[in-house]
Amino acid sequence: MAPMKTYSKEILGYLYDPKKRYFHVVVELKNEKGALASLCSALAAGDINLLNGFISVSPEGNSGILSTFAQAEDPEATASDIQSVADSCKFTIRCMIKESVNGLLVDTFHFPLKMTPGNDSILMSVNVLSRMFKELRETFGSGGSMILYNEGLTVGKSWMEAISVRTGRENALKHLNELFQIYHASGWGMIDLTSDSSTLNDVKIRVWDSFECSGQRAVRPYSQFMRGMINGSCRILSNLATQCDEMKCVAAGDRYCEFWVHGPELDEAPVEIQTLA
Repeated sequence: MAPMKTYSKEILGYLYDPKKRYFHVVVELKNEKGALASLCSALAAGDINLLNGFISVSPEGNSGILSTFAQAEDPEATASDIQSVADSCKFTIRCMIKESVNGLLVDTFHFPLKMTPGNDSILMSVNVLSRMFKELRETFGSGGSMILYNEGLTVGKSWMEAISVRTGRENALKHLNELFQIYHASGWGMIDLTSDSSTLNDVKIRVWDSFECSGQRAVRPYSQFMRGMINGSCRILSNLATQCDEMKCVAAGDRYCEFWVHGPELDEAPVEIQTLA
């Protein structure tokens, strides 16, 4: 079954167009009913178009922010003009504005980057990460693949340890499919458990649009990092020395990557995928 319709999640980073003037508008608001609607109405009335951004609430819950890249319809509008519009909203506590330089606007208002519910994170493009992985494979051969698997194993263990502390391991095992959607939300791939096992002793996990395999070509299963990450997650949740075999692979021409997670008593050699025609 193909995954449901999804929409890309754009992270505020930078904009560039030498023919345009952009503004980064950050407004802290009182956390009261209607505050965001009031601010957006004021910005719309001031002919300020919101391009992309995010909203968040402070840990204390008494305030929140709207952070957005914006563009004024009036080409002569200044940061002070936009500041005045934002300040006219009765819910505004403070406002910060930064203007683009020669069409380049970079978000420097926000650091560190946090992946909810609060872990410090970094962003890296899939292209950059894929090139790093490719360099490892080409430089170290099968050793590079083993390095990728072990790194994935460490990532999976670390993530799932942090998550299971919050959810409790028994509760996590009851909601495995939803739990694995955290990797989906983080951009690794769209993950679906096609069979269920409360002990993770025999379960199939399907990954659509895996960052590791999309755009790659291989003659045998290619996912080493993802295989390790899935297995590391399952080992933490199950307390078993699980194994993980990749049975299908996008890089080898399949529609999705599919992994078989199982206990050591079910271990067998991974299926080798034939060369693409």
